[in-house]
Amino acid sequence: MNPLAQFKRIQILPLLIAVSLVARAPVAQAADLSATPVIDWSNEARRAVVPPSAGPENYGNKFPGEAAVYMGIVHAAIYDAAVAIEGGYRPYAITLTPPPNTSTAAAIATAAYHTLIGLQPPLGLTPAQQAILDGDYANYLAAIPDGTAKTNGIAVGQQVAAAMVALRTNDGRERNPTLADLNPPPPGAGIWQQNPGNPLPPVLGLRLPGITPLALESAS
Repeated sequence: MNPLAQFKRIQILPLLIAVSLVARAPVAQAADLSATPVIDWSNEARRAVVPPSAGPENYGNKFPGEAAVYMGIVHAAIYDAAVAIEGGYRPYAITLTPPPNTSTAAAIATAAYHTLIGLQPPLGLTPAQQAILDGDYANYLAAIPDGTAKTNGIAVGQQVAAAMVALRTNDGRERNPTLADLNPPPPGAGIWQQNPGNPLPPVLGLRLPGITPLALESAS
């Protein structure tokens, strides 16, 4: 099946991604080429962005909306890798013309892997997460027969990831919110006030208004 047709089965709209993150469907523990590369690496990205042990109240160091942004970035890289080889759609971040003999699976895996690696920081993979991601990528590539197609696919994936990471550099994800960002109302009855000396509590989605959208050109 064409990977782009498979890709349509994975809804990448941020709201739907956020819902899927809350659901946290089980993720395969090893690469399996019997499944589609798009699904494989969507699951790998989800595990890297939102560890399986994270509950709805603790998405690693990200809240659901921010996690959806990371997932959207990786999905855009997966999309560009597939489009570069299969054609038929407008690329998102980079236009490539790879040789005819190019492995789509190797391109998708490499694009997703290097995009996840390139988004650090502030993605902030733990050493354990990093080890799982590294191992799964190595195992996935090992299951693809060596040869020109695999080599070409890896090269395409690396170029896509580099373009995607460059596009999303300084996009607002690294910004650390402050109390001033809350724009709190004047103190009064029923109005939250920060205790002197205490750190700012987590605020859901506080960074989102400052993050460059994935598709919209403006908030309006």
